[in-house]
Amino acid sequence: MQAYFNRLKFLFLSLSLVLLCYIDCSILFYFFNKNSFQDIGFGSFMQTLWYSLSFDISAVLFTNAVFILLVSFPFSFFRNKFYRILTKTLFLLVNGIAIFANCSDFAYFSFIHKRTTFDVFSLMGTQTDMGELLPVFLRDFWYVFIIAILFILVLHVFYNRLFIRFVSNQPPETNQLKPLIYRFVGLILVAGFTVIGMRGGFQLIPLGIMNAADNVPADRIALVLNTPFSIMKSAELGRLEEKKYLSEIECKKLFNPCKTSNDTVAFRKLNVVVIILESFSKEYTGLAGKESSTPFLDSLMKESHTFVNAYSNGKRSIEGIPAILSSIPSGHEPYLNTLYGGNKIQSLASILKQKGYSASFFHGGNNGTMSFDTYCNLAGFDTYFGRNEYANDADYDGSWGIWDEPFFERYESELSKMKEPFLSAIFSLSSHHPFEVPEKYKGKFKEGKYPINKCISYTDYSLKLFFESAKKNKWFSNTLFVLVADHTGPSADLFFANQAGNYKIPILFYQQNSHLKAMDSTVIQQADIMPGILSYLHYDKPYFAFGNDPFNKQEPHFAVNSYNGLWQYFYDSYLIEFNEKTNKERLFSINGNNWNEILKAGPDSSRTQALKRQKAFIQTYNNRLITNNTICE
Repeated sequence: MQAYFNRLKFLFLSLSLVLLCYIDCSILFYFFNKNSFQDIGFGSFMQTLWYSLSFDISAVLFTNAVFILLVSFPFSFFRNKFYRILTKTLFLLVNGIAIFANCSDFAYFSFIHKRTTFDVFSLMGTQTDMGELLPVFLRDFWYVFIIAILFILVLHVFYNRLFIRFVSNQPPETNQLKPLIYRFVGLILVAGFTVIGMRGGFQLIPLGIMNAADNVPADRIALVLNTPFSIMKSAELGRLEEKKYLSEIECKKLFNPCKTSNDTVAFRKLNVVVIILESFSKEYTGLAGKESSTPFLDSLMKESHTFVNAYSNGKRSIEGIPAILSSIPSGHEPYLNTLYGGNKIQSLASILKQKGYSASFFHGGNNGTMSFDTYCNLAGFDTYFGRNEYANDADYDGSWGIWDEPFFERYESELSKMKEPFLSAIFSLSSHHPFEVPEKYKGKFKEGKYPINKCISYTDYSLKLFFESAKKNKWFSNTLFVLVADHTGPSADLFFANQAGNYKIPILFYQQNSHLKAMDSTVIQQADIMPGILSYLHYDKPYFAFGNDPFNKQEPHFAVNSYNGLWQYFYDSYLIEFNEKTNKERLFSINGNNWNEILKAGPDSSRTQALKRQKAFIQTYNNRLITNNTICE
């Protein structure tokens, strides 16, 4: 019996060693991303680490479930050479992968501001240029691999020592009945404790991602979670849950995605060009009141209807594109990666084609990247123009695709060939990691606070050249331009790195010699762009949109997004953070570029109404997607 109990000691200490590696990873994660957690003191940090233990234990037990079974198996062949090699290989392989996942977020978190979730595998499946990007990641984030390898080496060394002490030097186990019974009892106890640890305790519902918000603010959820847990639990989020917060009548009264217009003005067949700018945070522009990296965009804002309180609906390109062009924001996972990504939808392309428009989408990346070409087919675009169609790799940036300057130049040429009226969208790509600019522009643009600043300036310069050339064409004055960021970029600023500022982007509507000139403080989101364009064109038929017309001051204006598994609802100068699991909300005040403490005051009528509107939106969003009811005829 003593040999079997020593085997269980070996199991306990081996798993404790892995748990210690997870805790170390959490500490390193904090230091690598310290700018995102600027208001946390030592005491609060230690408390956060304490809260993280249940998530770490759950992940360790989940990932090592087979190892636990092999070690605690009651029969006596544990020291068999093949069995010993099998268990050790499994232990190092499984935990090596888990630790590497944890370490990867040392770098990746600065881009998505949450722990990596299961949809990363979907993104990999849609990323056709992984072979070219991997060497870049290895070069720029070499420290991630070094740290992960060091952790694995530590596991290897201590595993051997523990095995020698508690297994190799013990007398052989027998297969007699009485010892076997004791071992089976031991196996049952180990299995029971493992299940309890996996679930996170004795509570009715097992531990989930949103439970990280039970004891810490939303902006610290990433510190509580670990990446293996986040990936495993988010894999369960494929299906949306039907919501019944409000009656159908009240829900529809508060938020109706079927838009109708009483507009009696004749439809205007203006060309529409939507320019989607990679990672163009509000922080990098003149709107932030700091040193700007976008002199041309700033000058264009003065000639445009510019929304200074605009928010993105997500943190990734795959979330931004459907929101902008189809008015479908993402929930807790990118819409295109959910079970409902193939739903029948309406978009600017499908709607305007009914008015005789052609529709095209331009992106200088590898064809198939992020499934943008698939989305374009689903959304009704006639043409997808990518790196293949550009057909000149002399302008390839070596990582993502064609540099912005030559691609915008080609874009202007292609627009000039199109029959009017046309709808066209272009998505820039140069303001992206690894944050390089063409060789001829090295030293031309200011580095700024972040490596991305010079790339933002390069794209802004490319945009300037595009507009200067496009103005010479007849179609230019008959074109409505909409410029918007797909999401925000890296930030170390106290405001722009938090859960409000992290979604602040510029959105502007521009038409030459038009009345579109205003600095508008209305809260809007990417999903409002499609309704805004259709309103400006005086579109007169019903259509489906999760956004509202930003030009209609009679409609309630808001912005929604998901932050670490919590719904965020921006309205006026406030943010409501809503936890679906606990049905609890918190209220924040946002003044300009300042982020205030949680308001302690009790609910008032405006807050109560806003919370109802938020619940109406969530209920409508979930239930409409579940029933594939996203068309309004």
